[in-house]
Amino acid sequence: MTMDREVRAATEQFERQLIKHAQRGDEEAGREILYTIALAIDAGRFDSPLFPFLADCLILFARDGVPLERALCVERDRNPGGKPSKYDSTELAAVDILLRDHAGFSPEQAVTWIKENIGADRRTVQKRRPDYDGRYNPGSGPLMESLDRETLLHRSGSLRKTVAQALSQRENSP
Repeated sequence: MTMDREVRAATEQFERQLIKHAQRGDEEAGREILYTIALAIDAGRFDSPLFPFLADCLILFARDGVPLERALCVERDRNPGGKPSKYDSTELAAVDILLRDHAGFSPEQAVTWIKENIGADRRTVQKRRPDYDGRYNPGSGPLMESLDRETLLHRSGSLRKTVAQALSQRENSP
């Protein structure tokens, strides 16, 4: 398999995982799907498994009268129990993988860096790793860890500047 095919296969696998999370009520996954679709439309790419998912969601809204936010899997859970998450899961996942796979951090160093620079605690990072990193989730196949550096930087969103500084510091150190 060529690198391009491998990246496409990994992206497709990640998108299918996003769909599963959205269908289970993960609002952040639903929003990530909509954002990814918007980027794909803008780039003229329509080969993602997200498009049939979007079509199903729109049919639920248009034909069945399901409220739009619920149909698109972006409805906020009115009583999630506990405190709401302070960190975007996708952004945190991208930062974790960038640090470990592209800056040479060990898993422990990545957790420490995230705690010091972003504020997410060790438990938050370690608990979420199986959701986005196939190396921590046997049987899931490759997930975000198989995405290229640029895609991960894009997915790091509001944390991009912070993690980019760490990456450039590592590259410039002897």
